Order: sequence, then C-alpha cells, then structure tokens
Amino acid sequence: MSTIFKFAVRRALPHAILVVDHFHLVQLANQTVTEVRRRVTVQQRGRRGRKGNREWELRNRLTRSAARMRGEHVDALVDDLSALPTPISAPILAAWNAKEDLLDLLATARTHPDREQICRLFIGSTAVAPKPT
Repeated sequence: MSTIFKFAVRRALPHAILVVDHFHLVQLANQTVTEVRRRVTVQQRGRRGRKGNREWELRNRLTRSAARMRGEHVDALVDDLSALPTPISAPILAAWNAKEDLLDLLATARTHPDREQICRLFIGSTAVAPKPT
C-alpha cells in the first residue's frame, strides 16, 4: 500500500491490478484513528496525550473491533468520547465510526454480498442500490 510500491508496480506492470488484503486495510484504518486522536490532542491541548486525558486512556479500545467487544463496553467507549469537548470528541468519533464501517464492509467479503447489501452498508438504510447499466 505504500506509494513507492504502487509507483514501482504501475511502472513495471502497467496492466497489473493492485490487491490489498483485509489485514492491511484494518491496520491502515487503526493507524488513521490513532493519527486523528494524536493530532486532535496536540491541537486542543498543546501537547501529546498522557495519563489523565480520556482520549489517551481509550487509545487501545479505539483500535479494537466493536464487534469483538461487549455491548456495554462499546456504549461506555462512545459515552466517554462524547463527554469530551466537541473539538476533541467529534473527529475521533468520526474516524472510529469510519473504521467500524470498513470492518462491517470487510466482514461481508466471504458472504458474496450483492450490490444492494453493500449499498445498505454504505448508506445505513434499506435503500436499494442502483442497477448497473
């Protein structure tokens, strides 16, 4: 997934199709959540996160899959983040929700979903996906 790797493949094999495995997509999503949390903490607090900063204390839970957590732990995580000032909580929650949406989408890969199922995951409703032309 590195830009150098993509450039080299495109140059040497211009007709190759780049494929990324689930592990590396999830790893990238978790890194993004961590980067957002760190950036927001520095912007809002003027320093790195540390013990006593709730967003720093939740760092490990933010990278866990909500599907593998008990419901009350997910609710507590969201409640704890929501209790923080909005300039801190909003970007972290947005990044975490995007990561969880990606995990939901990746979980359908082995079920051979149709376009309508995938569309419902993207828009979060029962709307029908447009038919291919």
